[in-house]
Amino acid sequence: MRRARASRTARFVALNRALGNLSPEVPGFSDPVAEHLLSPRWRDQVQRAAARRSGSPCPFWVRRGMAVFNQFRAVMLDRAIAESQPVEQLVILGAGLDGRAYRLDCLSNATVFEVDQLNTQTIKRQCARDLTPRAREIRYVEMDLERDDLVERLSAAGHDRN
Repeated sequence: MRRARASRTARFVALNRALGNLSPEVPGFSDPVAEHLLSPRWRDQVQRAAARRSGSPCPFWVRRGMAVFNQFRAVMLDRAIAESQPVEQLVILGAGLDGRAYRLDCLSNATVFEVDQLNTQTIKRQCARDLTPRAREIRYVEMDLERDDLVERLSAAGHDRN
């Protein structure tokens, strides 16, 4: 049997956020949880990049389009969530290795529904076991976004449509 892995997209987005912490290009960006959600092998990449950085104000990998986009997206979504208070439920589709439930204080009264495939959720749970959630509760909703019914899966996980 093949070992469970987080999706490639989830790993690259989390890696970009972790690398972005070394030299953020977007004002207000910070994701101190991203590196913790990576496997040891991917965490090593962040450590090697930090060691190579040696005073460079903006390493090449931070200027890459997707790295800057991931920082920008994180800032904008975090702001939108913070400005939508009170938040009682938050659904994150294709949650991947997203760390909002572990880093946003504004989710302290919220149940966060993280919707994604089983392999990615399994890896995330393993990597996050030493983290303390800031959200009131995290519910992992296993789903194949191409085949399964979202409303059905969320309802089964206790999501209140009202």
